[in-house]
Amino acid sequence: MMKKLSSRGALSLLGTVVFAACADDGPLAPSVNQSLAFEDEIALELLADPEGVEVALATVEVDLGGATRIGIDQGGLAAATELATEARVRYAEARASLEIGQRDRAADQAREARRLVARAAEAARGRHMAAALVERIEDLQALVDDDPDGYDRAEGLASELRRLAESARGALDAGDRDRAGGLGVLAEQRHRDRVRRVTDVDTRLARARLAVALGGTAVGLASGILEDQGADEEQLRFLAAAREYLAGAERALAAGEPRRAVHLAELAQWSALKALVLPGGVTMEEARAVERLAVGLYERAVVVLGDGATPLQAELLGRARRHIAHGQQLLEEGYVRGVAPLWRAAVLCTWLIG
Repeated sequence: MMKKLSSRGALSLLGTVVFAACADDGPLAPSVNQSLAFEDEIALELLADPEGVEVALATVEVDLGGATRIGIDQGGLAAATELATEARVRYAEARASLEIGQRDRAADQAREARRLVARAAEAARGRHMAAALVERIEDLQALVDDDPDGYDRAEGLASELRRLAESARGALDAGDRDRAGGLGVLAEQRHRDRVRRVTDVDTRLARARLAVALGGTAVGLASGILEDQGADEEQLRFLAAAREYLAGAERALAAGEPRRAVHLAELAQWSALKALVLPGGVTMEEARAVERLAVGLYERAVVVLGDGATPLQAELLGRARRHIAHGQQLLEEGYVRGVAPLWRAAVLCTWLIG
């Protein structure tokens, strides 16, 4: 658990331009079918895009690639690998079923695939992973609320994420970690599906470079804090996973895959936060500590940039200010999930100071 946070100096990282990259040209709305649950309708829509499967599996496959560095034992690695492989097969079966009009069967297979991904993630990173996936849905809500212009049909997306979060919380409270984690996987897929696609190649690459730089800043900031305070084994595992996500983002960027780079860099930033405030019970004290960190770094960034801020720096500083305002509002309303936008503000300001 996080103790006291202190503002730290920033890391100097390369990168340019704005957040989040590029989603789809507006997929078709889910067809109405009263026999299927709300989340099943979303899942069937997403089956049409092969990228959705890769988004789902990215949650766990980074753990498998960096198993030794993350600290997964051979038993956990074998179990997670088998579950992830089976999940990929189930997704393929679901898509085949959908193509021949067997919607109910496709929904069942897609639901099982999500649960297998959740189980694989838990095998790789422990029982807290289901709670982490649920908290990730709330993080995604904050992203959409903070930057609605970055998404196709943002209002509908925000509503869907709220419903998924409520269902996932209910499942987690009832002890159904597979369903809770599976809904977290679905939320990740839907969020990536709705991030607005940018067609200009240079802009897309610039955004990906910035996302990767911010992912690196988040990992560096979390590493420094934990080095000062000390960390337990579970915190170190989340931090190691954040480094693996970052390495994957860097490889994707080098390979000319900006959308994948952005997604993995975003997961690096999220996992770095989970290393500081472990999933399954963020306290208000911890959230207030992140608030103090973000506000302190924002004040430093304002002084450092002064009147000479570039348009990009001014835009990102404004984004950090909005993140802080949103996070503080959530905390005042008693919602500890305000920690997510506050962390993003801290990362942004650290990068700007650097």
